[in-house]
Amino acid sequence: MKKIIFLLFALLALSACRDTAMPAESASPLKSEQQSSTPWQEDLDVLVTTIRSNHPSLLDDSLKDSFLKEAQKIRETLSDENDTKSMIELMRLAASVGDAHTYLSPKETAFYGVNFLWFKEGLFLIVSSDEAKEHLGKRLVAVDGNPVEEVIAKLKTIVSHENEQWLKSEIRALLRNSQILYELSIADKPEELTLSLEDVNGGISYVKITAIQSNQQSNIQYQALESINNKYPTNYIKDTLLYWYQYMEEQQILYIQYNRCRNSKEQSVEEFINEIKTTIENNPIRKIIIDLRNNSGGNSILIRSLMSYIVSKELNHPEQLFVFIGKGTFSSGMENAIEFRDWNNATLVGEPTGGKPNSYGNTVSFQLPHSKLQGQYSTRYFINEKGNDQLSVFPDILIEPSIQEWREGRDFCLEYVIQAEMALRE
Repeated sequence: MKKIIFLLFALLALSACRDTAMPAESASPLKSEQQSSTPWQEDLDVLVTTIRSNHPSLLDDSLKDSFLKEAQKIRETLSDENDTKSMIELMRLAASVGDAHTYLSPKETAFYGVNFLWFKEGLFLIVSSDEAKEHLGKRLVAVDGNPVEEVIAKLKTIVSHENEQWLKSEIRALLRNSQILYELSIADKPEELTLSLEDVNGGISYVKITAIQSNQQSNIQYQALESINNKYPTNYIKDTLLYWYQYMEEQQILYIQYNRCRNSKEQSVEEFINEIKTTIENNPIRKIIIDLRNNSGGNSILIRSLMSYIVSKELNHPEQLFVFIGKGTFSSGMENAIEFRDWNNATLVGEPTGGKPNSYGNTVSFQLPHSKLQGQYSTRYFINEKGNDQLSVFPDILIEPSIQEWREGRDFCLEYVIQAEMALRE
């Protein structure tokens, strides 16, 4: 239980692996040399110069002019008396580029001790502190009387995304940020709010929760929604590990969970792949599953030796190789899904990805000088599927996550593959 709670909160902080660098400040395009600047205006100037000078989309004069005009409007309204409002405006400007890899991360000085997950049935309370633990498993209907659809619409403008899937993945963290919810008029007060939660019978509970100071995080006890058999969907098991695998002897299925495209301190990806090869050599393998549902990216090259090995062992058949994808599949994780499909004839199972097939990337990180807010920007445009203007990579077999899986300790994607194998044996 503690591991499940830990990983659910850890997932809120996960993002793709990135290069890091501190951009040099240069002259602001928003003011003359004679104008003085407040600290927030200076942060805005650095943000504008950093993105304008480096992001490929702003090479287009019309897009650059639009970006600068919006920045100038923001500059005139920034106030050092309202840090949250100023932070939101800078986040909104970064998000206006329309690139999920280019963003400004918010600060969280106070938060609500809840964690929600998206399912096809809606947004459900999965983890909570003591205040709302009796309401775990209920669907979020409203926040301080604001319907959840309106809440999402208000938060959407400050989340960098290219499709609704990544928006859903990223917006969960903002639903805990007390300052942002208050500043956007989602919460009536900065220190408390009331959640409207719907049970399985349609009954509504009104649950008041209070904000927790970030420095008190370690003092809070959490509880996760328990399933009837104390099991959880496979993609939430051992998810604090970058990668792991399990040989399912009865079904002769090799399940591989690849959560990040980077090497762990304990074992490199290449060492992990060698271990997988040994398992394949020493056991009968009828099917291989590669689970990328939580893979938000990193270095796409690392897993490619496994792709080559699968071809050499003639396991590259759509009835033998399955890749699980979802809204958390992003950046290099999404790129690897495409490669497994195109190079290894894998069958994609799950829901559309959070990553867009053709999009910006190759990021550089930065920090603003006064607020110390951190962000990143893209430096290249990648074409993974020529001529494809779709917003996501779509599965061959659509299986959307359901709250039923969590309540019953099941994984519908895994069950699909197992049932397909059992059908072949009949």
